[in-house]
Amino acid sequence: MSKEKFKDDDHDILLGDNINPQDLTYAGDTEGISSDAADKAAANDDTHSEDQYRPTLVLAEDNSDLRRMLQLQLSHSYHVVTATDGADALEKILDVHPDLIITDLMMPRMDGVELLKRVRRDFSVSHVPVIVLTAKNGDDDMMKAIATGANAATKLYRVAENTERVLALELFNAAQALDFRRPLKSSPAVEKLHAEYRKIVPFIEIDRVMYPLIAKSIEFIAKNQF
Repeated sequence: MSKEKFKDDDHDILLGDNINPQDLTYAGDTEGISSDAADKAAANDDTHSEDQYRPTLVLAEDNSDLRRMLQLQLSHSYHVVTATDGADALEKILDVHPDLIITDLMMPRMDGVELLKRVRRDFSVSHVPVIVLTAKNGDDDMMKAIATGANAATKLYRVAENTERVLALELFNAAQALDFRRPLKSSPAVEKLHAEYRKIVPFIEIDRVMYPLIAKSIEFIAKNQF
């Protein structure tokens, strides 16, 4: 087999048959790479950079539906690591050394108070802020969590209420945007949802007080169990 010796700036490169040195692509050289491949590579770099600088949060919640809801809500600002109970959370906290911990109070195996005590006793993570979620009528639990070392405590139903309000506002804005795009239409499922929504919340053509309409939008979200 014949070989061709090719020299670049720093190396002697031995090439086999039918290989043209001009066809080679070097590290950092985007020529010879398709535009699609280059775009994907750039997108991957952007995603990697975004994840690299996004703070990490450990979320401990044994209710799967609530855990998923909170994860979706928080993932815009944090890299969220979920845990199903206190023991699972402690293991992940010691592994990833998060920037923030959010934990439910009542959980199997290890509850939020015990998790908080363990975190505060471990020098490697004792500085991490902790937010404790409590039951609707758990004022005593909130005080206990603060006394144990929580940075903040909030009632769980307030988180759900705030999420409901955010969804209602997002739906209100999306419905307005769909109407502004007419006569263009969206998918059948979206158009059906929009039609049902408009039975309760009308299209706004002029400036007006928005609070009553947002209240109706919240009512629509609650009624349809979004």
